[in-house]
Amino acid sequence: MGTRGTYFGCTSLFGNDIWSGLGQLVQIVGLACCWDCNILWLFSASQQVGQTVNLHSIFKNDRIGGSIFWISIEFQMSIFCVGRNYVLHAQELNNPVPAEPLIFMKPNTALLRDNKDFYFPNFSKEIHYEVELVLKIGKKAKCVAVNKALEYISHFSLGIDFTARDIQEKCKKNGHPWEIAKAFDHSAVLGEMIEISDSRLDDIAFSLTKNKNIVQSGNSKDMLFKPNHIINYISQFFTLQVNDLIFTGTPAGVGPIQIGDQYEGFIGQKSIFSCKIK
Repeated sequence: MGTRGTYFGCTSLFGNDIWSGLGQLVQIVGLACCWDCNILWLFSASQQVGQTVNLHSIFKNDRIGGSIFWISIEFQMSIFCVGRNYVLHAQELNNPVPAEPLIFMKPNTALLRDNKDFYFPNFSKEIHYEVELVLKIGKKAKCVAVNKALEYISHFSLGIDFTARDIQEKCKKNGHPWEIAKAFDHSAVLGEMIEISDSRLDDIAFSLTKNKNIVQSGNSKDMLFKPNHIINYISQFFTLQVNDLIFTGTPAGVGPIQIGDQYEGFIGQKSIFSCKIK
């Protein structure tokens, strides 16, 4: 997670300036033919999500020519999550209210984007939905002051933190870490991104519907730890990189999913994502 793209083969053909401005969330991998050296070579670079991949700019060099035979896209980022960030949610699960942010992580394989279906995994009998506001980091952050932290957020969105509650309870009972209950494949639904310049983060209403009925509703003003405090806290321990995501916690109302359910997330009245359970 959070690894910059590298490139292999005829490295002398490119200057560092071509790679310096590229982001970290998406890695572009391709196979190209270089007429100058008469070989096939593998290249990769990083590209920020949401930007158009301009291969001409990557290959803009008088010394290179050829054709691209293959290209693929690979997501790269860190996903940080905040647990028990709403008092009523902590109480509904009989958990103590934390005195400082409770942080855990998901791998990038947890992401589920573009309104894709979620397939109920065979390792659990009780998967819960947890709707959450999601922050996207816009610039590298380390040991950020509370009063400067909001400057590091470029976008926000809405998502679901799918949780294998039966596995989580078993892990908690045994005193074990519970990543396997939170970080499994496609456990992090992510919706449409909204530029931070368009909105304030201190009063954002959001909701989740299940089969068109509201099952969760919350507001960022009710968070125990506000976005600036979350970034301040996380950045003490981890370097936040461009395009890293932070799931900020869920309000009360979590519950089990069933095959056939249709979920839709809203910020205000705007639909941000939909997800069908299969």
